[in-house]
Amino acid sequence: MSIFGTLINPFITFIDFEKISLTNFCNNIKPFKDIFDKEFYVQMLEYYSFNEDSHSKFKLDIDSKIITPFHAFLIGNFIKLSNGIQNCTFEFQLLVRGSRDGFNVKNFHKNCDEKGPTITIANVKNSNEIVGGYNPLDWNPNFGTDEYFIFSLDKKDLEKFIFSKFVVENLGVYKNNGPDFGGNTSDLRLLEGDAKKGQCYKNSYEKLIRKVEGVFDIEDYEVFQVSTINHWEFDDEIEVEISEYNEYE
Repeated sequence: MSIFGTLINPFITFIDFEKISLTNFCNNIKPFKDIFDKEFYVQMLEYYSFNEDSHSKFKLDIDSKIITPFHAFLIGNFIKLSNGIQNCTFEFQLLVRGSRDGFNVKNFHKNCDEKGPTITIANVKNSNEIVGGYNPLDWNPNFGTDEYFIFSLDKKDLEKFIFSKFVVENLGVYKNNGPDFGGNTSDLRLLEGDAKKGQCYKNSYEKLIRKVEGVFDIEDYEVFQVSTINHWEFDDEIEVEISEYNEYE
């Protein structure tokens, strides 16, 4: 890294990229790309996507009481990482919300079955913790795809997250329960006993997404249908493969 890069690096985290237009980014930041950490710079390119309209639409279309548009954008990048496709963006369409539609398994399946790929999220009671999972298929017992993943987020700190891929040849999801990711002892299950309960264990996925295994209370949960709404041709630099995300436990 250059002397200039060394001097400015401590201040990069204070830059509010939300307030920087695409034009200003290209004219005033992109020329200094060498001072940024490579993975961070690729994430910036993903953020701007060289298509302000589609990015803005993606942000505005998130109807959630649990996550922010920035959390949603991060989850979108998780989906890209899991399916190996980067030249797209997503729309999240709300299917069910516990505080609006109830916390029972029957209602979950009524609203979410046969809807294709979905993202499930829940906020853990009395904490900043958000847990969730991605089902790339319908809500039926399914084997054999490595596109399933579960995750945890921090409500106030985007840098604190855990991304956990499906790694065991077992059921990715169960149909007879509520949102349920994993084998017999679920890595993540919600609506335990038709109540505002969840459970988390290390079983079929790469990492435990909570600090401790066991049952926990949730404040609310939401499930979104995931649709691909745009494809575009990337600048050569955007095609750099994002091999891993920084993950904090």
